[in-house]
Amino acid sequence: SSAACRRDRRVSFDQIITMVSEGTLLGMGNPLLDISAVVDEDFLKKYDITSNNAILAEDKHKPMYQELAEKYNVEYIAGGATQNSIKVAQWMLQVPGATSYMGGIGKDKFGEEMKKNSKLAGVNVHYYEDETTPTGTCAVCIVGGERSLVANLAAANCYKSDHLKRPENWALVEKAKYIYIAGFFLTVSPDSIQLVAEHSAANNKIFSMNLSAPFICEFFRDVQEKALPYTDFVFGNETEARTFSKVHGWETDNVEEIAVKISQWPKASGTHKRITVITQGADPICVAEDGKVKKFPVKLLPKEKLVDTNGAEHVHTFAVAAALRLSCACFRGARVRGGAAAVVAPLCVMLETAVAIHAVAVRRAGVSFCRWHSGRVGLGRVSPTGDAFVGGFLSQLVQEKPIEECVRAGCYAANVIIQRSGCNHMQHATRAPIIVEIAAALEEVVDGIEGGRDKEVVVIGEDNGVDEGGEE
Repeated sequence: SSAACRRDRRVSFDQIITMVSEGTLLGMGNPLLDISAVVDEDFLKKYDITSNNAILAEDKHKPMYQELAEKYNVEYIAGGATQNSIKVAQWMLQVPGATSYMGGIGKDKFGEEMKKNSKLAGVNVHYYEDETTPTGTCAVCIVGGERSLVANLAAANCYKSDHLKRPENWALVEKAKYIYIAGFFLTVSPDSIQLVAEHSAANNKIFSMNLSAPFICEFFRDVQEKALPYTDFVFGNETEARTFSKVHGWETDNVEEIAVKISQWPKASGTHKRITVITQGADPICVAEDGKVKKFPVKLLPKEKLVDTNGAEHVHTFAVAAALRLSCACFRGARVRGGAAAVVAPLCVMLETAVAIHAVAVRRAGVSFCRWHSGRVGLGRVSPTGDAFVGGFLSQLVQEKPIEECVRAGCYAANVIIQRSGCNHMQHATRAPIIVEIAAALEEVVDGIEGGRDKEVVVIGEDNGVDEGGEE
């Protein structure tokens, strides 16, 4: 009977999201306390800072941190490239302790703030705490929406492989199935990277790295080349890719060609093929695999929406969650957190209702993710969006999802972060897995089910639960 068929289609909402075990994803990197402020061009010139670039601090930059604190409205954010990505992945996964992280901090108040922030994000952190060196900082100088980073590694630069080898820390390596390290860590502890890379190859684990910055490709070529054969995924942006090409004499600026060449770099282990993922700001993402390139468009935002200051983004994601949660219920009668009654309605009506709810809420919030603008902004350049993209990507990769879903999750995470001051306050954002999984479900409903838009489906209410910090 039709009732029996509907019962067969009913599944728990939790079954839609593939659960991952504790400690599945491990990150290692340079934890830095970001000191973020909107500055002017004169400030950049004074300290010889190039717009939209990332560098290590020199002696001439040391007075800059104090000047930022005294003259500008600064925000302190626990950051660092790898830590940003891990925090975003943890937020996307919503599984306590699914991610872990190691790096060096100082035994000071900033170090305590770092630990508090990371634990609040749900990440299992095992920091090396240096007794004499302060916690590392990174000046984030924002001019016209472009971010210039000047990192003073301090205690982050003191990390040693001896900390990694301690039984309680090496246990994190053994437990992890996926390991991610940004290229910046090559400047600090290449021997730690090598230990983890060799372990990954020997134990059939997925090891990923990021090109991270042009100066890494230029000045740390030897250690980068030593680690590269062990990589299963390589992330980067178009500037880093072109610098990598130039350093290796490839005589091409074509990002697609470079992505393929990196993916075909000799491997230390033949267990996994290498996949290269290159972001290009507002231009499509290039994914190279098996000698071919797939391109994925990114969601574009007007420049004025780079950092949300009135809570509009939070309303936006709640609108998406509410609207798509309804639509998700259309998919095989899945259980959702929401109403208390069972409803039967044509799928096309539910889809249209969801879109309408979303459109009204977004209009009221003053945000539109569908708006195209001459000052368009994408992802993957010198901003937290590149870190967020990787975090979103990894959150689906550890669930063994297709590359298309990994990219979709990465773009979603980047779109959220680009409207925030760094990878911050993620615990207050709407749960991302709902949106990512539902997007895939909707596509299957529309494209893969015979008569999908006219099919009657069942919505089963559960417990009227709401996400923390918002209303149903």
